[in-house]
Amino acid sequence: MLDSWLGKLRGVCVILIGYSMSDMDIGSYLYEFRQQDNGNNWYAVFPRSDSTVRKYWANQLRIQQIDRTFVEFIHDLDAEANVLPAAWKYEKIAALKKKKLIQ
Repeated sequence: MLDSWLGKLRGVCVILIGYSMSDMDIGSYLYEFRQQDNGNNWYAVFPRSDSTVRKYWANQLRIQQIDRTFVEFIHDLDAEANVLPAAWKYEKIAALKKKKLIQ
């Protein structure tokens, strides 16, 4: 299943979110795939890694780090590209939480 999914990523920009940097099962697939694929840029969203981890991902996997949490990244992406539906906007969610309509 992972081979099939990775095969669909040739020639596209990829952003990895929610991937554990220590998951070597997926890491080995990414390494092999990136050795074959010299296509578009790949990015991983994970906060404040040390320089050793960042260098490994950049040099070995050619995956650049975006130093943000998932929430920070989605918030910034939405601010730039307006990708979230209106009901999911952070301001709407914050207002609903304040009214105790959601947790």
